[in-house]
Amino acid sequence: VRLPSEIGTYAQARASGHSPYIIAGITNNLIISAPVTLITILIAVPVAYSFGRFKFRQKTQLLLALGFSRTIPPIVTLIPYYIFFQALHLIGSVYSLIVIYLTLTIPLSTWILFGYFSTLPKEIEYAGRLDGCTRLMVLRKIVAPMSYPAIVAIAVLMFLTSWNEIIFALVITAGTPATT
Repeated sequence: VRLPSEIGTYAQARASGHSPYIIAGITNNLIISAPVTLITILIAVPVAYSFGRFKFRQKTQLLLALGFSRTIPPIVTLIPYYIFFQALHLIGSVYSLIVIYLTLTIPLSTWILFGYFSTLPKEIEYAGRLDGCTRLMVLRKIVAPMSYPAIVAIAVLMFLTSWNEIIFALVITAGTPATT
């Protein structure tokens, strides 16, 4: 038996036998967090843009509902989610976790992006409309490139939000490996 002083300062650490479980956990987190981030951005950007730029009936009430949805602690919704997904036979499914995480990430990202889109200058969008762009083209070719920093920041924040959520994953997967 060699003593630690004989091994040296930079000795190679031996695996504990848990490496396959750690790799599986990281893989499962990526399988869930990447689609959640992508879907969140695909939904939140146009919704936040429409809230920031258009005037429509009950806009204020919808924005308040978005804000209010973030005041409810997510743990309060755990039992209703469990009952709902149990009735659909989706306990232990990746899809159930993706849906739950989307309900956490979409309101927050929409709310933050709404504030960002409402500060962008409207004159640039007017110029695009004068050049023949439709509203969707204005969003895709003018507003989105101007908003890349905010969109990337939201994407990172929502990825980390879904990556760090453990309570829903433990309960909804019911201790089984989540499958597709």
